[in-house]
Amino acid sequence: MQDDTLQPKVDFLRLRDLHLLDLIAQAGSLSGASERLHLTQPGVTHALQALEAAFGVKLVDRGKRGQRGVALTAAGRAALVRLRLARREVWAAIQASRTPEIASLRIGALATSLVELLPRALGRLQETVPSLEVVLVESTVPDLWTRLSTGDVDAIVCRLPEVEQWSALLPLILYDRVQEERLALVGAAKHPAVRKPARALAQLRQHPWALPPSGSFTRAAFEQLYLRANLEPPRPAVTCLSFHANLQLASRSRFLTVAPLRTYP
Repeated sequence: MQDDTLQPKVDFLRLRDLHLLDLIAQAGSLSGASERLHLTQPGVTHALQALEAAFGVKLVDRGKRGQRGVALTAAGRAALVRLRLARREVWAAIQASRTPEIASLRIGALATSLVELLPRALGRLQETVPSLEVVLVESTVPDLWTRLSTGDVDAIVCRLPEVEQWSALLPLILYDRVQEERLALVGAAKHPAVRKPARALAQLRQHPWALPPSGSFTRAAFEQLYLRANLEPPRPAVTCLSFHANLQLASRSRFLTVAPLRTYP
């Protein structure tokens, strides 16, 4: 619910003020933020006081006397997520005003969604809104959610993030499940592991693997398969984020890999 008593104070805020908390969080000090804003430190302090007065809460912990550095409060961290979006929206509004005849949409996506899901959806979208310009950004799950939270993209097609990232973003987004994803172990048709698919996990460790990097969802799911069997996961001979490249390696050599096996609802 909007607090009308704060409206006069909010009206005095400037676009620069929307960037202040971000700079303070990055620099870890008011002096560092003042250098980036090309203001004096008293000027930054005054701007922060105005921002806190407009919000009606404390946004930054200054620390005790003799301690260096500052940190955002819980309220400041929560506000920062939306301030980043607000600043991005201002720049988007400026861009829209320069090309009012063109509508644009920025979509972040995992490589797996670019194979079938998004091409089908974008084909229908283009038929409905032929003047729409779409920019696709391919990246990883954590980066896509970060881009969404900062306003770098308008929507994303990917998996849910880790719990810590998800809890911070949940109040800000609308989401829907568009597909379920399973993973498959993949090798060339003539690969011995494919010809005899009943081979045990321990035997599969003996073959060279091309896997996505540690920290990715696919790599974690693959390693959990071995860990649940009390086995050490295979050490990859090739590490590559692109599942397209890993599939090419598997199809043209003796590499095994793991890739999504999509099932649509």
